[in-house]
Amino acid sequence: TALLLITIMLLSTFAGCNFNKDNVGSVSGVDVSSETASTENVESEIVKKPVVSSNNNNNNNNNSSSVQSKLPNPTVSTSSQGGNAEDLLNKKPETSTTVKKEKIVVPEIEGKVFARLEQSLKDLGLVLDVSEVASETIKGRVISQSIKAGTEVDFGTEIIIVVSSGPAASYATVPDVTGKSRLNAKDILSKAGFMVEEELKCSDTVNEGFVVTQNVAPGYSIEKYSTIKIYISVGPANTKGCESYNDCSSLVVKQGNWIYFADPHYNNNIYKMRIGSNEKILIYRNEVEQINVVGDWIYFIENDKETQGKMNISKISLSGNEYTKIDQADFISWFHVIDGYIYYTDITDDSKDFFYRIKTDGSQKTILSTELCHAINFIGDYIYYEFPGDYGNVHRMKRDGSEKSIAIYDFPFTELESYKQQIFFSIDKSTNKLYFTDLEGLIRYNISFGDLEISKLQATDDYLYMFIKDPSLPKGKQVAYYRLSYDFEVFEKVFEANNDSLMSGASPHIIDDWIYFYSRSYYLYRVKTDGSSIQSLVGTGFTDGFKTK
Repeated sequence: TALLLITIMLLSTFAGCNFNKDNVGSVSGVDVSSETASTENVESEIVKKPVVSSNNNNNNNNNSSSVQSKLPNPTVSTSSQGGNAEDLLNKKPETSTTVKKEKIVVPEIEGKVFARLEQSLKDLGLVLDVSEVASETIKGRVISQSIKAGTEVDFGTEIIIVVSSGPAASYATVPDVTGKSRLNAKDILSKAGFMVEEELKCSDTVNEGFVVTQNVAPGYSIEKYSTIKIYISVGPANTKGCESYNDCSSLVVKQGNWIYFADPHYNNNIYKMRIGSNEKILIYRNEVEQINVVGDWIYFIENDKETQGKMNISKISLSGNEYTKIDQADFISWFHVIDGYIYYTDITDDSKDFFYRIKTDGSQKTILSTELCHAINFIGDYIYYEFPGDYGNVHRMKRDGSEKSIAIYDFPFTELESYKQQIFFSIDKSTNKLYFTDLEGLIRYNISFGDLEISKLQATDDYLYMFIKDPSLPKGKQVAYYRLSYDFEVFEKVFEANNDSLMSGASPHIIDDWIYFYSRSYYLYRVKTDGSSIQSLVGTGFTDGFKTK
């Protein structure tokens, strides 16, 4: 490159010289003595002593012109990219590079779980073409690969991989198991190739333990291993929840042949127990305050698990498989489920009081009153209640909140219990009197208990039950549970309890011939309504100081 540049410069300098041996002119500073001098000698001499004369005369000009006209134009050979001399000086020598393709070895992937290999195969340099086909091979495993394991291939080679999507769907006809016993129905469905899920359902026509219905109609052809839900009868349903004052605060409710209860010994979790059995079955785990069982659902008040200080109205199916939160409130004091609606009172954080009605599916929430309704009883189409601002008068309203009025004047009470939708019983704790009246307040009478303190009224068809405390008796014998016949001919003790034996705040609940209640040590007991026997249902088996008559 350097030599070429020097040659170009010399040619440019002597462009006016004519080196033809036949016509060599006079060039200043150059002595040419022989006409026979070869062109090669002249060129050699010029290269050695290049001198350019500064004298300009006509002869020289003519000679220069003559020489220039006979010199060939110098040409410079360049690369195909073109460029000038400077580019040629700066041009770096080209180096020839050859990229050798990397070789990789295909691994063994047949029979392996594709999801675990996918990324490593891509990292290895293989291009994956993946498809799925039905196969007896376990779903997700590789059935075949288009390139055998151990084969050496170029980086970026495509490999076809076939993955199992599991066995091809096979179908079976759903058998009819309605009316079958629970165990028989499960056996029939299992042999037909189906999975079985159970749910409990109330029924007035199907005996307990037998299938009421199934979620897939008999005769349909569906995929094998599908799950079919069967609904097992638990007997007749409760069509209403608690209607009276003390019913709604109970933690024990009967539905068919089962008892549903919140067990305070175990954080008020919801359990169920078949009548006649001491085996309890957990349904729901959370702190529950009150329980209503209506139809196929258990309705209850619970502390919200996520929002501290809030309470939820929730429901759960009898088996515990389905749960729904219906509504939320600040503090719920009264809670009733009646004829498809939930009625409850809410004392808000800013001390405002509301009485609400909402459907059991959570719709149509309505404010019935902005006053704190207390001692609520449902009788016919009306709600009877008391509120602290008007002590001694029994108020009533329609179930939709209309037609508010005072039903009974001057009827002092701290508890209000109804009997057969016709009579009210109340307690005036300031005088220890028990009052009776009809729904219009026209017929009234009372019984004075002197120094005896009365509480927790429960009305059945034949008796009015109550707790009575006699402060004059020695400690440990002051509290007893009594019953009073409506003709006043019978007034007798059912059982007695230590002062500290009863759990405060929880009312006894009378179901059939048994009185259910909790001890202060949080065990569930039941006593025969005639006082003939007492049983500890879930606990130590001790009587906690309770004695029958």
